[in-house]
Amino acid sequence: ELLDTTKLEKKAAVIQNEMEIVEELFRKMVDENSRKAMDQKEYSKKYNELVERYKKAQDELTEVEEKHQENKVRKDSIDTFIDRLKSQETILTDFDEALWTSTIDKVVIENDITFYFRDGTKIKQEIL
Repeated sequence: ELLDTTKLEKKAAVIQNEMEIVEELFRKMVDENSRKAMDQKEYSKKYNELVERYKKAQDELTEVEEKHQENKVRKDSIDTFIDRLKSQETILTDFDEALWTSTIDKVVIENDITFYFRDGTKIKQEIL
């Protein structure tokens, strides 16, 4: 549930639809400008507004796609971790080096201890 990408996929579809609408508006505006005399200042203003609208949608789509990819990588990492836990023959009672290395990316010790997990999670623990 935490990594469900359905909402991101729906949002991407809405953004792609917006981009298609803007592209169609571009085509119509350019076609109209070629068929009849238009005030070129007004044409440039509308054209620039459409460029901004398209760029905004494009940037938003890029952001959504990056988040979708991050979630996919995290999901794959979590699935690998769960599979490793399920493959254990007994309940884990001792340190398991393979499980540790498949879960933890790095540990940084400064004024506190920070655990960096392979799925991108970060946990800080105060040193007592």
